[in-house]
Amino acid sequence: MKALVVGATGLVGSAIISSLKLTGAEVFAAGHKEIELTDPKSFVKALEFNPDVIFNAAVFQGVEPCEQDPEKAFMVNVHSTRVLAQYCGENNKTFVYISTEAVFDESNQPRL
Repeated sequence: MKALVVGATGLVGSAIISSLKLTGAEVFAAGHKEIELTDPKSFVKALEFNPDVIFNAAVFQGVEPCEQDPEKAFMVNVHSTRVLAQYCGENNKTFVYISTEAVFDESNQPRL
């Protein structure tokens, strides 16, 4: 199996890589140097690896940074995820998305 791990330098991404290597999988580890999540064109090299599965553990994190730069938060956390998921759907690949428990919106409704 060939696996692309996006967010490879983070806690979850590095754990995924360690587990995959134990299975003998061929891994392309994509961190900040390999992919710029605000620019989907930078995904080309990683996708040329032709992975069977993509693990997306990348995130622009923190409430304050996301509120200060909502465009970057959207590009990293939403748009890049959409691009990777669409690639998987169009190419019969498996997509695994690692999420957070935090959800932000502009609603003034109380949180449960």
